[in-house]
Amino acid sequence: MSSNQTSIASLTLRKLLSYDDSQFIVNAYRTLLGRHPDSEGMSYYLARLQAGVSKVEILAQLSNSVEGKSRQVTIAGLDDAIRHHKRLKTPVLGSLLRLAEARHTMKNKQHDLAASETEDELTLVELLASYWLSEDSLPAGLNLGEIHRLNPCEHFDDFYQAVFAVLKQSPVRKLSIHEDAGINAHFYVSLAQHYEGAGQHEQAIELYRLSLLFMDISTAHEHLGNLALVNGRHYQAIGHYTIALDLGSSSHWVYVNMARAQKLSGQYETAIQTICTGLKAYPGAELMMLSLDEYINDYWGAEEQKIECLAVAQNREKLITEYERVTAFIGKCYAQVFRQNSVKPLSNSLNSGRVLIVGLPQDVLPQCFRYRIEQKLEQLAYAGYHAETVVWHEYELALSLINFYDLIIFYRVPATPGILKLVEYAKALGKVTFYEVDDLLFESFSVPPIETYGGQVSLAIYTNLTKDIGSVRAIAGRCEYAIASTLPLLEKLAPLSQSKKGYLHRNGLDKYTRYQQVALGVKDYINLFYGSGTLAHNTDFIVEALPAISRILKEHKHVKLTIVGYLSLPDTFLAEFEGKVAQVPFVKDIDAYLAYLSGADINLAVLHDNVLSGCKSELKWFEAGVFSIPSVVSRTQNYLDVIEHGVDGFVVSGEQEWYGTLKQLVENADLRRRIGSKAYDRVKAEYSVPVLADNIQQIMTSALSNHQLMVADE
Repeated sequence: MSSNQTSIASLTLRKLLSYDDSQFIVNAYRTLLGRHPDSEGMSYYLARLQAGVSKVEILAQLSNSVEGKSRQVTIAGLDDAIRHHKRLKTPVLGSLLRLAEARHTMKNKQHDLAASETEDELTLVELLASYWLSEDSLPAGLNLGEIHRLNPCEHFDDFYQAVFAVLKQSPVRKLSIHEDAGINAHFYVSLAQHYEGAGQHEQAIELYRLSLLFMDISTAHEHLGNLALVNGRHYQAIGHYTIALDLGSSSHWVYVNMARAQKLSGQYETAIQTICTGLKAYPGAELMMLSLDEYINDYWGAEEQKIECLAVAQNREKLITEYERVTAFIGKCYAQVFRQNSVKPLSNSLNSGRVLIVGLPQDVLPQCFRYRIEQKLEQLAYAGYHAETVVWHEYELALSLINFYDLIIFYRVPATPGILKLVEYAKALGKVTFYEVDDLLFESFSVPPIETYGGQVSLAIYTNLTKDIGSVRAIAGRCEYAIASTLPLLEKLAPLSQSKKGYLHRNGLDKYTRYQQVALGVKDYINLFYGSGTLAHNTDFIVEALPAISRILKEHKHVKLTIVGYLSLPDTFLAEFEGKVAQVPFVKDIDAYLAYLSGADINLAVLHDNVLSGCKSELKWFEAGVFSIPSVVSRTQNYLDVIEHGVDGFVVSGEQEWYGTLKQLVENADLRRRIGSKAYDRVKAEYSVPVLADNIQQIMTSALSNHQLMVADE
């Protein structure tokens, strides 16, 4: 057909509009596009019909598509119908038109029916067409005698009256048109669909139920379920959909609508399981996959409200249990769907040279981003890997990137439906998954009492910190391996992973590091330096180190204290040492922070000695070490593991040890120089990019090897 030629449609507009559901879509495609609808087109337009979009609007969409315009098929009356439909959608005017149209239609119907009963104005074919039925809808050879034989309790004057009684069904009664019960049942289903399409739901319900008196068929139950759902009778809808499935329904809409009814009745888990079952039967049903995401998010929202109550009440053990229950359910659902629809690659075909880090944004925790994401990208590049990072809440981007990376690190991400989907998708594709964290966030004692924050944390933030305990613990348990920044932390994290195996990867030096020997004697004072990047250590500093620092400041006029970051000091202390204490707010810029640190003579790292602090990294020590600045640190497990006391740093506890060590360093420049020099040498040897690049390479290699062994055993 040339571009300036048009063709007349083989079906009239009235005939096209007489079809329902998939039959309408098929005939619309054949008429306007000259072909059968593809699966995507069928799903798309069926969904629009289900959402209430008019048939005229769908015909207009097909006619005005690129393919429709190229065929230039003309359907008599379609343009007028489109214009009329647009007017109906116009505010105020549309309402008036719809009201007038409804009154006119009702009046005409009443007139036509009354006339047909007395004057038989309609032919039999026209009568059937008015109910959107063809002459073929009646069995061949059906006549008045046959109707009387099939219905001995009935009497009609002529065949037309008999057919009219069958179609009108007022009152509804069981009238047979064939010996076969199935033919009768399907006929009344077709008739009921006419009334349903015309918006006469009560009559449609009666006819669907009438069809079931002949035979229990799934189509009738599906439509009864749909009508019950529309009318808010959710449990009745569930009952009909259940029977439809038991009868072997081949419609994926039964699963979609049944799940909707279950969700609306508060049965979130059951709704999700119904969608999962539907996806097993119809793996390519995109609408069901969208419904799965929607219902999981709804379920998560409902459950998280309950979990927040536990966080407010500080019922942490129950909170952990509930997070694990909810995430396990969601994780298993996604795993089931992805594993039945994914082709797992052979383990030896994994691309071990590509690593994706799914983590937090840089502006949320800049220090964490630097040490656990930015540094790792630098180390991986040095080791020859292709690595990339994506923010954890950019779910769609992350989902697409997972296809191109086979080693996936989830760093400090919370348990959310989106993250659970990413993790299970990666595992279904046979990828290697790690969960990484650099703080002990996942134990019931991980969030200290609110009073230890020195008033810098609101109740809302404190509640969210408490929720993170269960969130982090739950998502760590869905990943295959663990990565931690300290040995004490790794010992806690690794048992949560699915393999019960983890790897130690310490914080280190990077492109921002400036190796520099600090020139001594150029100042007329000694600067004690304390940097804090978190809100949780206010009490630690005041209780552990402040008494000793106060004594040093009193006894040595040339000693000053510089605080950079989060710390709220007592007013009495600030008043007493006015002019000797400098407080700088938290500094996001790395170079600015290092500039402050480089001016120090003695570095302080203060933590209360407990399990929580024992898992924290030694970064305050090695950051000072690159400037040859000696450090005095609290006696925690990780500092005991790392620092050689009296050689490359001092590990102390209690006021007397803090005071005695600070006094030695303040009064002995040679001691400061010697300890700082040793720290410098060791940090440069053990925390450089090449050293840590080698370590991350060993981790990736080991995990991949273990992963391949586990896959081989499956």
